[in-house]
Amino acid sequence: MDNNLYKVVERITGALSLIGLGIIFILNTTGVVPWGVWGYMISIIFLIWPVFLIIAGLNIIFGNSNVSKTVLNVLWFLFFLGFWIFILFSYPESKLYNPSFENLINLPARERVEETQEILMSNYSNDLNEVNYTYTITAGDLNINDSKESSSFINLNSKFYENHGEPNLESSESNNSLDINLSQDFSNNFLFFRRDGLEYNATINNNSTNSDIILNLTAGRATLNLDEVSIRNISTNMTAGSVFLNISRDADLNQLDIDITAGDFNFNLDKEYSLIITNDSTAGNVKLNNTIIKEGRSDFSGKISDILVININQTAGNVNITTN
Repeated sequence: MDNNLYKVVERITGALSLIGLGIIFILNTTGVVPWGVWGYMISIIFLIWPVFLIIAGLNIIFGNSNVSKTVLNVLWFLFFLGFWIFILFSYPESKLYNPSFENLINLPARERVEETQEILMSNYSNDLNEVNYTYTITAGDLNINDSKESSSFINLNSKFYENHGEPNLESSESNNSLDINLSQDFSNNFLFFRRDGLEYNATINNNSTNSDIILNLTAGRATLNLDEVSIRNISTNMTAGSVFLNISRDADLNQLDIDITAGDFNFNLDKEYSLIITNDSTAGNVKLNNTIIKEGRSDFSGKISDILVININQTAGNVNITTN
């Protein structure tokens, strides 16, 4: 009898878990809850990880009989149900967002730090042929703007917590090429993780040289507003999160590579390029001006002869391209 009850409960909780997971994916694909919620979920797990140890310990102590296994199975299900309700309603970018849910967790206090760093043009030779930028963001908000009036290849203003999200800004010169790398340091933070309050504001100027931008985003939000500089290639590798890329009429871009596991990529192009879009998607949506783009190669004629090549490799998520 006990064994039959255990199997019934196990089958029901397993089925309900799959149904719940399907509902979450529907909320993702319909835009009610952005794909970035998965990165947010990881950040919350860093906060509550001891709970998993407690439940695992209870399972070892009381998991010998079918009755106790049944009770623990139900507890696991109720925990994950409550966990996902909290995630969906506390994620700020979700249409279900309710601030009272986010306030249920009191994040550990730590001193917030603000600092400015820059890489000056005057420290390098005038013979540079290219300046390349690589941004690796695990969490937080990254904002990139450009200015031809700046005397720096990059000027970075960062807001982070003590020993948590500290920016590492490095540069190296080789064969008339300058590589600039921005990453974050989360060392010694196993007991401390928070997604809010991490902000990195960068102003770039490539001094009219050839440039590539590589953006690696695990979670968080990245906004790139390029108004003046010419960029040869922008390559984005997204695990989750949101990217907003805006290219104005006075900026130039030759190629855009989008590799997205989950998340939302929004590209606003204020220039009438001819577009060559190659779409390799497993799931999710790729849209140009709210029209779904089919898999494979699609060509779109613009009002100018310049061609922008867009390559999309998508596992899930949404890619929205808008032209003005």
